[in-house]
Amino acid sequence: MDEHIQRGHTIYDELIHIFDTHSNINELGLIVSVEKFTAKNAAASSSTPSQSMEISPSQSFIVVENNLGVSVGSVPPLYHYCFVTFNTLLDNCKLRNCNDITDEQFAQQIRDYNDGPLLDTLNKLTKVILMVNAENLTALNLRKRLITAGLNTHIDEIKLLNFIFTKHPKSGEAWCHRRWVLHNSKGVAMDIASEMAVCRRVAEIYPKNYYAWTHRWWCLQQQMTVKNLLDDLKMMDQWSMRNISDYCGFNHRSLILRQLYNDVRNGGQCDWQSLLDLWLREFKMIDTFIVKYPGHETLWSHKRLLIGVWMSEILPNSREQLVKCQLLSGLAFPTMISQLEYCQGIIGDTASSYYTEQKTFAQRFAFWILQLSIKLTTSSGNPVHLDEHVIPNEVRQMVINELMQSNDPFPPILVLKQQLQQQPQQHAQ
Repeated sequence: MDEHIQRGHTIYDELIHIFDTHSNINELGLIVSVEKFTAKNAAASSSTPSQSMEISPSQSFIVVENNLGVSVGSVPPLYHYCFVTFNTLLDNCKLRNCNDITDEQFAQQIRDYNDGPLLDTLNKLTKVILMVNAENLTALNLRKRLITAGLNTHIDEIKLLNFIFTKHPKSGEAWCHRRWVLHNSKGVAMDIASEMAVCRRVAEIYPKNYYAWTHRWWCLQQQMTVKNLLDDLKMMDQWSMRNISDYCGFNHRSLILRQLYNDVRNGGQCDWQSLLDLWLREFKMIDTFIVKYPGHETLWSHKRLLIGVWMSEILPNSREQLVKCQLLSGLAFPTMISQLEYCQGIIGDTASSYYTEQKTFAQRFAFWILQLSIKLTTSSGNPVHLDEHVIPNEVRQMVINELMQSNDPFPPILVLKQQLQQQPQQHAQ
């Protein structure tokens, strides 16, 4: 065990030396071994220009430009040494349970430590711990206290988190810590452009990153302006085309559209015509994506959410204002009939290479449309029955007949089949 600690100490010293001599390191990654990495790089350098490279004496780390590579074998002893040393230091300096003292007393306690620079040691140990385990709450909570005591700055903390996210982009605790830092940065406004850039980069590194998208929406909520919402929606257009299977991004788009609707209803900066144009544009975009990129359930899920909100919330509550805008633009609202016709067009496109998946999603969407129409036209809690909600009986029966002939194992459709098959038996009895 002592040898393990000693090896970890040696590796830790090498890492701290690298940070001291390379202050611009901004990306972290794991490699199998430095030896294999350098061999691969040497083979590639014959055809491409070689990059500046620095290897630590124990071959635990390699620095290429602003990127730090950590060998997998060095991680256990490094983390073990930092974890033991950090916790021992907390106990010896009586920093573990210090909620009953003020920030001023805490800061003075750090300064009065007479066995070396305690603040610098704590910062370095917690940085390395979070490099390996971004979910270490003890390290995160201590760093919070260092900020509230005025010993660390929120700007340096955000820089550290940017570095940590290059290896741990889905650390929920690290994202919560980031929001805490931004929320408690006294007298300094959040740089929303910088935060959006970080969210975009992290989402590219690790797609379907719920934490990054949640943070992105939180940032918009902190500086909720129509301009910020519209800028973010526009910025996402190209992203949506490149990431059609990432529902997190499409859900973010729906949050923006719903927030813009709330802004219009509350007399905000957005106007009804702009709102209608945005929603109709979104409908057209998702219909185009479904045809262009067949077989992706994410697109159908987004379409279902949009139609559901439009039919059950926006149209019943704001039809008068929207109709006025519609007369000016000449664009048609989505209706239950138009949605079923769209599904029929998808089902009829037998040339699609993803025909089976597309047909299944289209049939399930059509089934959902039937259910939504029934709910909106028969529910006592929804007294406004609009023409857009109505599906004629003959159209409804045609869709049901097609569902009866399908082999889709979707549970609601199976229940419908069972109910319809029991009806003739009941009549016969």
